[in-house]
Amino acid sequence: MKFSRVHISNYSDTKSLQYIRELEVLLNDIIEKKVYLDNGKGIIQQHFTDILDILMEKQEHGSNFLIRNALLETIFNANNKSSYGGFYAFVFFLKYSKWILKNKIAGNLEDISIENKVSDMCSLSRACNLDTMISILKSHTSDDFIRNIIESATALAGFDGQIYINDKAKDNNCLELIMGNKFNISPHEAFINTGKLKTWERNDVCCIIIDGIVEKVSELDNILSKLSQNKRPAVIFARGFGEEVVATLLANFLKETLDVIPFKVAYDLRGANMLKDIAVCVNGDVVSSLKGELITTIDVDESPFAESFAIGHKSIIIKNPDAALNTKLHIKELIKELDSSHMPEKLRLINERLSYMGTRCVTISLNEHNKERLKYKNDKIRNGIKLINDISQHGHINLSKLCNHTKLSNDPRAKPLMQSYKIFESLNLKLISSPSIVHGLISGYSLAKTISNCTIFVTSDS
Repeated sequence: MKFSRVHISNYSDTKSLQYIRELEVLLNDIIEKKVYLDNGKGIIQQHFTDILDILMEKQEHGSNFLIRNALLETIFNANNKSSYGGFYAFVFFLKYSKWILKNKIAGNLEDISIENKVSDMCSLSRACNLDTMISILKSHTSDDFIRNIIESATALAGFDGQIYINDKAKDNNCLELIMGNKFNISPHEAFINTGKLKTWERNDVCCIIIDGIVEKVSELDNILSKLSQNKRPAVIFARGFGEEVVATLLANFLKETLDVIPFKVAYDLRGANMLKDIAVCVNGDVVSSLKGELITTIDVDESPFAESFAIGHKSIIIKNPDAALNTKLHIKELIKELDSSHMPEKLRLINERLSYMGTRCVTISLNEHNKERLKYKNDKIRNGIKLINDISQHGHINLSKLCNHTKLSNDPRAKPLMQSYKIFESLNLKLISSPSIVHGLISGYSLAKTISNCTIFVTSDS
């Protein structure tokens, strides 16, 4: 059995201050564009927004290793809360750490509160138009190609649309605009094989959504009789269908006595979410035995419908303007869930669901077959889109006005703030996303305080 060895060492203000100064040198090199990393296709110059990648490449030992890891976690969390918040957290951390540690070494234990500083920032936050948002985006994005992709996708999607980033490479760079709710699901394979669904597009389509398996035709007798009588098209989403059910639906479809298409939804988390999302888009609900509901009691006249329903290549498109309000509320809930989640797989799943829910959905696909480069570019695009969303929801702050406001306060403890602002000015960050700078200040200051209050460091060799 292999044992882990634990090392306990005393915390040193002097050593921590020395490491902070080393990080300041690194920051200065980033500002002067002297930092380069291998991106998978060669050595490229690093932008200040790449601070997380830059620090991850930095090899450290002992207390420096612990401070760096705590800083990485802070930057990561700040980036999740707001686009590029991690860089602002890094700068505020350096300046507040240096200020606090120097005062502590000199015997000055006066506390510095930032509550008023955060309030001042929030009071200076202002709404802005799309041109201003693009201007802020330009100051945070060094790659013209990435920026142009974000600008074009934002213009296509509009303020109410959704933007989805394809994690799989394509042969061409493309932006695809879909009007309506697009779901990546195909009809039952027996229907696909007929070759008669290439142009299936109907209006006033009855939508039956079942969280279960339709095993026997008898369960659908009332439904099919009513649909045949009314000559009304319908789609049935379920976890599975018995052979007898599929054969009956297919035979009647080919004879044109029924226009009913079955869709088999997988028994997994993605499938469960898809049933719920489709139900929202048609102003309906999922029929489930867990709620005491039976397939035999479904009333066609009371079932939800889609104003327009089209079957495409491995996808469907639902158009239903009457569901706009429910869809917007559902999107808000998904965004809340997205903001509170940190698991990559869950984030991917929620982003995919958001792409389904937008009635104007833009899909971004890149011609980049190197997986590392594709991920790098997609992450850059994702951050830029998040920046636009942050500003549209919470506004921006004029750095010049923020500097003047801080100077007028005549607070000698505002020195770390003014030093941070000078760094932002040196990077030509005249306008800044409100969430980015606010979350950055809170996160950076909090870590600076935590480290200055340490007494010992504990490390393990495992």
